[in-house]
Amino acid sequence: MKPNKLPLQLTRSTGFSLTEIMVVMLIIGLFAGSAVYIFDGNNSASQLKRESQRLKQIIKIAMDESLINATQLGLVITEEGYEFLQLK
Repeated sequence: MKPNKLPLQLTRSTGFSLTEIMVVMLIIGLFAGSAVYIFDGNNSASQLKRESQRLKQIIKIAMDESLINATQLGLVITEEGYEFLQLK
């Protein structure tokens, strides 16, 4: 029996290797992440606006609870934060 001899054909594949694709995906991810970090509105003015809206909602909830429970509440604001006190 004669062994089959297949011709060795060396072809250069056209396309990108997995490593090249992964490097490009990493670069795109870094740019997208930095863009989100820069443009997410994390400056002090937007943070102040968010906190004031949050405090407004908390005060509204406290007012509703005060009406439901027929109690008086007080709001104490300090440098560390704020708290509600039930007045007697």
